[in-house]
Amino acid sequence: HIFADPEAVGAFQTFPLGWRGGGGEEKDEEEEDDVRRLLGLVAQYSLPGLTRAQQMQLVAVLQTFGEYKAKPDALDTCSLRYLMQVKLRSHQVYTMSTEDKERASLTNSCCAWAFQSDTQDALVDMCLATPQDCTWPNVRCMGMPLWLRTPQQLKVLAEKLAKQQFAATKDPRGSALLYIASRRTTTLAALFKAKNEEKQYQFFSRNFKDPQHQAAAEKNAYVCRGKGNFQYGAAFFLLANKTKEALRTLVDDRTENDWMLALFVARLWGDEALLDWLMAEMYAVSDPWQKHMLLWHKKQYQEAMKVLFCNARLPMRKRPSLFRVKPLARTDPPLALPEHHTVPGTANFDPALYDYASHVYQHHPQLAHSPQLFRKAKAPLLLLTARYFAESSCPSRALAYLMIYNAEPKVADVDPEPEAPPPGQATAVSQPSVDTGTFNFFGGDGMGMGMGMGMG
Repeated sequence: HIFADPEAVGAFQTFPLGWRGGGGEEKDEEEEDDVRRLLGLVAQYSLPGLTRAQQMQLVAVLQTFGEYKAKPDALDTCSLRYLMQVKLRSHQVYTMSTEDKERASLTNSCCAWAFQSDTQDALVDMCLATPQDCTWPNVRCMGMPLWLRTPQQLKVLAEKLAKQQFAATKDPRGSALLYIASRRTTTLAALFKAKNEEKQYQFFSRNFKDPQHQAAAEKNAYVCRGKGNFQYGAAFFLLANKTKEALRTLVDDRTENDWMLALFVARLWGDEALLDWLMAEMYAVSDPWQKHMLLWHKKQYQEAMKVLFCNARLPMRKRPSLFRVKPLARTDPPLALPEHHTVPGTANFDPALYDYASHVYQHHPQLAHSPQLFRKAKAPLLLLTARYFAESSCPSRALAYLMIYNAEPKVADVDPEPEAPPPGQATAVSQPSVDTGTFNFFGGDGMGMGMGMGMG
C-alpha cells in the first residue's frame, strides 16, 4: 500500500492535484506530461482498496485520456465512449486464456456508439494501431463489420486484415475469403504466383462467370468443407456463385458459427438481396442492440429506436423507496464498493440508453420529424437510469439524472395536438391519466410508471 511506502508518498505528493493554469498548446503539452507521469506511478505502485483488475482498468482510463489529449479533435464523443471500452477490454484479456480472449467481445450497446460516430476512420486507426491488433478475432470482438457504415470502409478493413494475415502466415489461403469477397481474385492469384504455387495461380486466374469454372469451384468448396477448412470452402462457394451456401458454411454451428464474419462477407460482396436474407437470419438470434443496428442499416429508424425502448422494460411499478440506498457499514473498505445491487427492474437495464437516445434524436434529422416516441420514453428512462445508479452506489450520478428529469416537461405538457375528427364527429380530448398508480406507456394495459408526475 502506497501510504506505507515513503518513496511512493513522495512521488504522489509531487503530482498536481488539478490541471495547471494557462492555455493553448503549452497547457496541452503539460497535461500530456501529467498523464504520462500518473500512468508511470499507477503502473509502479499498488493503490490501496483496489484489486489488480481494478487498477488495470484505471490504467486503461488514463491511456484513453492520454490518447484523447494527444489528438483532441480526432474523435467525437461516440468514438471516445467506444474507445474507452476497447482499452478496458485490452487490459482485461491479459489474464484470460486464448479461447476466452476470442470470446471476450465488446457488448453490442458499446458497438452502437461506434455505429453513430462521425469519426469512424480515426477510430479504426486507433483500435488497430499495431499489427498484433489487426487480426480477425480482434476485429470480430470489436464488432467492426456491424458498425462500419460505408462499403469503402469495409473494403479498406478487409484489405488491411488480408495483408496482415498473409504477412503472418505466408499462406494466401488464409486471406482467400476476404480477397474473393472484395472481388479481388486477381490479387489472390498474384499471391499464389509469388509463392510459386502455379496450380493455384492458374485456377484463380480463371473467369468465374463461366458455368464450367463455377462448377469446378463448387466441387473444391465441398472438398474443403469436408476437410474442415470452412473459410477456404466458403471462398470457393463465392466463386461458384453459391453465395447463400457460403454464408451458411460460416454461420452453421457445426462449422464456423461466425455470424460476424458472414455479415462482413455479405457486405463486402455487395448483393442487397443476399444481405437482406442474412440480416433477417441474424435478427432472429440477435440481442436488442444488434437488432437496433440491423434495422438502422435498413433505414428503419423508428423501429430501430422502438426495439431499444421496448426491451428496456420502461413500464415500472411505483416504488416509494425507489432511491433509498442502504449506506455502507463503517467496517466496509471505502473503495470496496459492491459491483451491483441486483434487483428487479435494473438487472438487465443498460444505463447508457438515455444518453444514446438523446444523442440519436439530436443528431439525426431522420427522427426529428417524429419525436413523440422519445418524448414518451424520456421520463421513464431518466427515472430508471437514476434508479440504476442509486442501486449501484453512485448517488451523484443518480442525482444528475433526477435533475434532468426535474427540468424536463412531462408528457402531459408536450402531448401533440389531436388530429381533427371527421366532419360531424365531436372532438375527443385524450390525456394521460394515473388511475391505478401507473403511467400508461406505449398505449399499454395499465403498465407504466407512476412517480408523482402530477398527471391525471
